Amino acid sequence: MLELIKEFFAWYNLIYALPLIFVFLYTLLHFLGFASHIGGHDFFADISDIGLDADDDMDDINVEPDESILSQILSFIHFKEVPLMMIIAVFFLTWGMAGFTLNHIIVSNLNIFWAPLLIPSLVITFVISILFTKLFAGVISLVAPTAEKGATSIRELVGKTARVISGKVTTKFGQARLRDELGYSITVFCKIQEGSEIPKRGDEVLLIDYDDVDRKFEVEKFDCCEP
Repeated sequence: MLELIKEFFAWYNLIYALPLIFVFLYTLLHFLGFASHIGGHDFFADISDIGLDADDDMDDINVEPDESILSQILSFIHFKEVPLMMIIAVFFLTWGMAGFTLNHIIVSNLNIFWAPLLIPSLVITFVISILFTKLFAGVISLVAPTAEKGATSIRELVGKTARVISGKVTTKFGQARLRDELGYSITVFCKIQEGSEIPKRGDEVLLIDYDDVDRKFEVEKFDCCEP
């Protein structure tokens, strides 16, 4: 057991061990009640803003999504159909476990780990992690088009209001949260129509329609105080 722990923290396994430690610590904090709201913000929403900012930057420089390798990878693993933190957790877990297992097999057969072997180890582990993450996200996007599922069907949410939890809602992506009649907390993916006012985090939005193609609600900013 001690030898396995030593191997886990060996120099050639650090790139696999650190993501596993991150997922473990985050899960621990989540169960202790610290991970969901850090500094008064929704951690899942904050992480999701990374994707939103990336999209905004691409729009500013007029780069087509298919010209970016990163964009192709994110699209391949259903990045916009599943909560980003879920994708990160699955990728990190697969990355850490697959990488450590592969290196353990190498060390077991060679009784040493040569530095040049790290490159093929990284490549193989990356491919395995991407494929498994795609498989996982694909299944989740099919059975749960919303981040959280309550007893309410998707269509029944049209006409309801929700609170934006992402940094903002764009024509491509956003997240909002509401509660149905049974008290279930439901997080939905949403977008606005071109030219509409951009809702920011904390704003209330009206779910006006549901797009079956990209599985997002079309929303508009809602002001209950308007005459």
